[in-house]
Amino acid sequence: MKSERNGVPNSGIGRKSALLAHKAGIGGIFSHEDSSNYELRLEMKQCKDSYFMTAKEWEEFIQFSGQDERKEFFILLEQNYPKLFNCLKDDSMRMGFLNLIEATYDGSQPSEKE
Repeated sequence: MKSERNGVPNSGIGRKSALLAHKAGIGGIFSHEDSSNYELRLEMKQCKDSYFMTAKEWEEFIQFSGQDERKEFFILLEQNYPKLFNCLKDDSMRMGFLNLIEATYDGSQPSEKE
């Protein structure tokens, strides 16, 4: 997951955006069809931020989150997304976050545009 300043453009936000999942107190996940990007918008009391990723990064992200060994997913977060990892230090936030990600597993996310 990368923010705009790390090279993933967020053009198209607000136009042709679809809410894929939302969990009160945790945040929402949006697909932005105009730019083929995804946005993870955190709405936690201690952390309000948005993270943007390409379709390829999103696919990797949900593959890691769907593994049986959740510890590996949080190791990935700690190594690659330290700011997000710090937002999820509380175990109850971790479970809510995982539930939010899992809500997108039904295949509703758009495929990567070629």
